[in-house]
Amino acid sequence: MDPRGVEKSPLRPGEGLPPRPLPPFELVRFGSARRGWTLLPGPFVMGLSPHWIHTHSRIRNNMVTRSSRERAEMDDRIRLVRADITTLKVDCIVNAANSSLLGGGGVDGAIHRAAGPELLAECRLLGGCKTGQAKITGGYGLPARHVIHTVGPVYRDGKHGEPELLADCYRNSLEVALENGIRTIAFPCISTGVYGYPLRQACQIALDTITAFLARSDQITQVVLVCFTQSDYDLYRQVIDDQGQPLHSSV
Repeated sequence: MDPRGVEKSPLRPGEGLPPRPLPPFELVRFGSARRGWTLLPGPFVMGLSPHWIHTHSRIRNNMVTRSSRERAEMDDRIRLVRADITTLKVDCIVNAANSSLLGGGGVDGAIHRAAGPELLAECRLLGGCKTGQAKITGGYGLPARHVIHTVGPVYRDGKHGEPELLADCYRNSLEVALENGIRTIAFPCISTGVYGYPLRQACQIALDTITAFLARSDQITQVVLVCFTQSDYDLYRQVIDDQGQPLHSSV
């Protein structure tokens, strides 16, 4: 019995219950300290349809700014999935928009089609958006309540401010999310389509920027990194697995 007079159960959470059947695919755990990532089936997170989820659960001893428990909680907020971002039941999805915010191809067009004409009507009132900045609208016909629109850089050679602008897309989107009380947010791969940003470099910038942001804020409880194609998902996973140092950074 605890101090409040409430009797404590002698069972741990989950004990005494019939075993829950696993989904029809394998649960894989990487046990090495260097590659401390876990693959989980999709239904374990936010009721997604069965997609593989790549959960960052690395804890490194040289991250001395936070306790092991805090680091684990921070890292567990990042998920990698292969899915259609317009189907996710999160507070907010991020749109890789163009500067007009009036729709386009790729994920931008898909989000506008799924949200319906009301999204375009609201976007017309925003006056466009500069590269690296972010603006928020309603989600309308989407499962997500909001859409944050951000404009990624067109890749030239990486020497014209592209890395900084791409990091700004993720950082400013998360800042807008904080300002609007958003707790769960999903990102597509920004600038890696017709804007030509090399996917491996873009993935690294996304991971570094998001992890640094989460290290200083606990309002956001989940960030979902969404890949539409299997090839993009596989490369994102490879970038994650190849990390030789903790993703926490000062970007």
